[in-house]
Amino acid sequence: MFQTLLDALLNDNKLDEKLGLTGKQKRLVQNTWAIVRKDEVSVGVALVLAFFKQYPESKKEFKSFKDVPLDELPKNKRFQAHCINIVATLGKVIEQMHDPELMEATLINFTEKHKARGQTPEQFENLKQVILEAFPSLFGKHYTSDVQEAWKKTLDLIFSRICQVIHGTIDVNLSELEYLAARLSPVECRRLIAALHYTSYDLPSSLAEAERKVDEEIPCLRLLLHWNNSPDEGRGKTHAAIVHRLRQLNRNDLADWLGKTTFKQLGKDLDNAITLSFDELAEEEMETSTSAFHIANYTQSCAKH
Repeated sequence: MFQTLLDALLNDNKLDEKLGLTGKQKRLVQNTWAIVRKDEVSVGVALVLAFFKQYPESKKEFKSFKDVPLDELPKNKRFQAHCINIVATLGKVIEQMHDPELMEATLINFTEKHKARGQTPEQFENLKQVILEAFPSLFGKHYTSDVQEAWKKTLDLIFSRICQVIHGTIDVNLSELEYLAARLSPVECRRLIAALHYTSYDLPSSLAEAERKVDEEIPCLRLLLHWNNSPDEGRGKTHAAIVHRLRQLNRNDLADWLGKTTFKQLGKDLDNAITLSFDELAEEEMETSTSAFHIANYTQSCAKH
């Protein structure tokens, strides 16, 4: 038993260098989030309502309920679905804290969609503050100073990553990067990353040195994600840069595939812009079955009061 307690203590104090959180802090965040999961709809509704009250101009961006009075929003199904989506995404990220690469991929996928709709870093920063302000009443007696510090660090991590993605280039989407990472050998991936970070007029010896500096322990997808979302790398030219470097690596198969996906995506985006409204585009991304389940439970709860 003593050894078990000692192991638990050591794990609590061990710092996850990728997240900047200790084992104890991750545990506190996940344990308190369990309170939210008992009633995700009510929590989501309360958070977004608080956000709209503090930043009323943000409500105008949501066509499906921008004209609905604040006091009527809690029973609006479109509004409930939007709230569930936010809470579910945050919950997914919290659950993935054991896997930083997966956690980062989820955040990038989420942010890409919202950047396409015109969401700004300022709006996400405002949302973060609203969430932090809601925690004392949400967690009650469980909101200790340790919990407060753990959540502050966690939300800083999450929202800083979101802002990095918004400021960085996202010409290549997550699914494309996953496709490339799955088909590049470790050596090819390191060569690609080294070349992407250097201009075409660098001497071969410089590129070879850069390749040796790429950490062999870092998965290919994480390397690609880091480059694709760095503010100073590839902005506006990501597809062209990767296609060019892939051809230099004699991976014409991947270069051809990536080139084709660019035109396919442009066609899809144009077709959606013509045929779908803003709200219909948003609905495409929602997990309808999950939302419906939570909304049904929330509606029954409202009917009782």
